[in-house]
Amino acid sequence: MRLVLLLFIVIISSSLICAQGFRGGISAGATGTQVDGDRLDGYNLSGLTGGIFVINEINDDWSFSLGMRYFGKGSRKNADIENGDYSYYHLRLHYVEVPVLAIYHWKKFSPEAGIALGYLIKALEDSDGSGNIDPTPPFNRFDIPVVAGISYELNKNFRLNTQYSYSIVPIRAHPASQTWYFDRGQYNNTINFTVQYIF
Repeated sequence: MRLVLLLFIVIISSSLICAQGFRGGISAGATGTQVDGDRLDGYNLSGLTGGIFVINEINDDWSFSLGMRYFGKGSRKNADIENGDYSYYHLRLHYVEVPVLAIYHWKKFSPEAGIALGYLIKALEDSDGSGNIDPTPPFNRFDIPVVAGISYELNKNFRLNTQYSYSIVPIRAHPASQTWYFDRGQYNNTINFTVQYIF
């Protein structure tokens, strides 16, 4: 966690010193998440995301963004007792993320792409509805997702943003640590929708 905070402070300081066009902002919104490799399908768990960011406007077409945000991820399956399905699963992963994005500005639209460094604050796993247990196998402390998204400018201060992100390294191993070609474990797979306010 200290590494994430130190990285954020260093890059923010550099941006303040070097930026020609510097703006800050806050964001808040909702997420739809799943964990690839857990044998469940669909973005069945909703969560929250929100944080702060800075934008370094390089020129009229390009800008660079750095942020720090909370990001709720995980997976969920509810039992369907009426149809004889008693299986239940609920996983919540609480991350602090530092996304670094390159942004291209085209009229009111701004496509963006980059990478993020996530630090796992807490993992809560319930595999049978009896309560949370220590995750087995344990989750890795760090997550490194690639990020792609697009923003729509409502006015000078407000933007709507949507992003897709996917882990490029496993967030934990499969049970018994089995692997198959590129399937090395479990991976976060998320979509989020936020409102951004630019100062």
